Amino acid sequence: KCLQKNEGTTALINGAASVYLQADSNCRVTVSNTGYNTAPIGFDAYYDGPC
Repeated sequence: KCLQKNEGTTALINGAASVYLQADSNCRVTVSNTGYNTAPIGFDAYYDGPC
């Protein structure tokens, strides 16, 4: 899925830990943890740009 500008989506990592992917107005994507677990989670984020 290609995120549009200012669009966000929650993704599940290994079906469990959720992260929030947010594309800003310049199509950069930031990742934040939406859960209570703040331990680092290793994963690869793939972004189908451009907007």
